[in-house]
Amino acid sequence: MVVITKSHSRRDEQEPLLARLESGATTATGVRGHQDTCHSKLSSDSLTPSEPPAYEDIHSGRKKRSPAARFGLAFLTALCVYTLLLLMLSLLSMRRYTARPTLTPTFPSREDGRVISRHAPASWTVATNNSGRYRRSADVSFELPLPDEHTGYYFLTRGSTAKGTVLYQPLEYDPAAKWVPAISVNLTILYNDDSQLAAASVVTLAKDASTEMGVGLYMPDGDADMHVILRVFVPVSIDPGVRGLTSYGHGTIFLQNPFLVVNTKLQTDTAPIQGQLIATFRASLLTESGAIVVDTQLGEGWPLPVPAGVVTNTQMGSRSGFIGGSVRPSRADSFAVLAETSTGNINVPITSIPPGAALEARAESDTGDVSFSLHSGFEGRATLHSVRGTVNLQVQMEITDPAGQARRHNIVGHPAGPDLKSWWGDIWWGDDTDRARRNSTVVLRTEQGICLLNIRD
Repeated sequence: MVVITKSHSRRDEQEPLLARLESGATTATGVRGHQDTCHSKLSSDSLTPSEPPAYEDIHSGRKKRSPAARFGLAFLTALCVYTLLLLMLSLLSMRRYTARPTLTPTFPSREDGRVISRHAPASWTVATNNSGRYRRSADVSFELPLPDEHTGYYFLTRGSTAKGTVLYQPLEYDPAAKWVPAISVNLTILYNDDSQLAAASVVTLAKDASTEMGVGLYMPDGDADMHVILRVFVPVSIDPGVRGLTSYGHGTIFLQNPFLVVNTKLQTDTAPIQGQLIATFRASLLTESGAIVVDTQLGEGWPLPVPAGVVTNTQMGSRSGFIGGSVRPSRADSFAVLAETSTGNINVPITSIPPGAALEARAESDTGDVSFSLHSGFEGRATLHSVRGTVNLQVQMEITDPAGQARRHNIVGHPAGPDLKSWWGDIWWGDDTDRARRNSTVVLRTEQGICLLNIRD
């Protein structure tokens, strides 16, 4: 009984399952598909409610990122690209300034003149070498021989930006040599590479007429920045009645911040000098506008074994236009200074005149003002020429009386009055109607006091 009861119970449990299998077989395409469906159903039924399915991407099979994560990834990518671009630009900029230039030396052009000699770069002395923005600056100095009696010097820089001071002056006098042996030149330049400086040339030039000789500083072509061209012509000559030698100083400099100093020495072959030594200043500044100022100073001269002539000094101090010069006599009876300009003003202060020396000063101006400042201790004559209009003379003198009090006297357009007891001489002025009579001459002698002579055209 027991066995039959168990057998009957198992059969009763299997009959509903078989019925369901037969029913599913009639609607399915195959037994295998139906079994797979049943297996999937049984697998899903086996999951418990406490275990939810994982959040998965149906297409990629990867987990989705949150919006904050996506923003952070985009920011890091943009930062990397920006850094890479900056690095590339920095490399390109560095290559621009550190590129080695062509080592072919720049040579003078035909209009610069005929080449006489060429100085090796080994004669240069580099004092400082600083680095800034991938460019270097150097203070270069070298020596040049003195010109002969028919030549002078001028300077020319190309292919580089020159700043600072160009000093062109004779060295200290050497009694054993009986003359100045050489001329020292100092120049501050900017360059990119040491090879560019090594390829530079120092060339001595001469014009076709053989009346001027120049010294050119030539460097390889680079990223030059030359805006201002200054030409200063300072000839020194002797009056036709005096025998002697003549030398010229011609300054041509290409500078961004111009400052030029030119000194010319005159040597004569006669002793003593008879007549007058004439120092002529001719300044031509190639700028749009500006004032030209000539500063003339007379001194005792240089202790040379032969009668020295005149030392002129002309310098360029500002971009708007400033040119000054000085004259120092040695052994002569009288001296003359000529200043000419087509635009701007001329100011000629004359000081430190030895007692008993005679001075003749002449100034010509097409436009602008002309003024002279004459100080005590001189015996002078000023010849003033006006291209148009009347030359108005304004004389101001300050005299210290025996009591120690200073008195000033102003004289406008007439001779000296009776109160000017320390003056000798007369004052003349020109006439508007006659060009030949427009020359105004002032003859002044004083033992004390100061005379300020202003001439307005």
